[in-house]
Amino acid sequence: ARQLPRAAANNNRHAQPPAAPAPAPAPTPGAYLDDTFRTADGWRNYATACMVPAMAKVEEKFGVAGEVGTGELGESMKVYKAARNFRPSFLQERAVADVIADLDDLTIFPFVTDEDVIALKEQLPAMKLKVESIMANMPDEDTLRFWYLRRNDADVKARHDTFIKVAVVTPTSAAIERVFSVLRRMFGDQQESGLQDYYEAAVMLKFN
Repeated sequence: ARQLPRAAANNNRHAQPPAAPAPAPAPTPGAYLDDTFRTADGWRNYATACMVPAMAKVEEKFGVAGEVGTGELGESMKVYKAARNFRPSFLQERAVADVIADLDDLTIFPFVTDEDVIALKEQLPAMKLKVESIMANMPDEDTLRFWYLRRNDADVKARHDTFIKVAVVTPTSAAIERVFSVLRRMFGDQQESGLQDYYEAAVMLKFN
């Protein structure tokens, strides 16, 4: 057999394998997919391209993975997570240290002061004892009854009073939007200069 020159043989021994072809760029989300992308890799790239802006929006609102609560809605998420500790069945399953860490976020509510949080922490051991024997997954009506029966209980008075304030906070603006929808249906441009008392009386007469 014919032998290669020694220099050529050495070059072949150290030669790198040919590089794999670069993957086709992902198409713009919403663009028409031609035959180039009608493959498993093409569809995967397209799905990824669609998810990237969606995930960026989620992270903008709620925070990046592992740091939930740092986005635009971060404070709202923190305060409503803290408010869950007023549900007896939720509190029943939680460690005291975890609850204490949540309670500081309640001051995001404008009506909860630092002094209120101190009182809530002081009453936490007594509260844990009171929820030991309750049923798991307590329904909403039973939660309200639980707190009503403890309205005069000095051991958890601060927790009861704070619960009453937190419970009336609506987590969405749906109720307010319904009011504006009603007003738009009832009043036209010619009534823009009407007095507040007139609007209030008209709505009450229609819906009560």
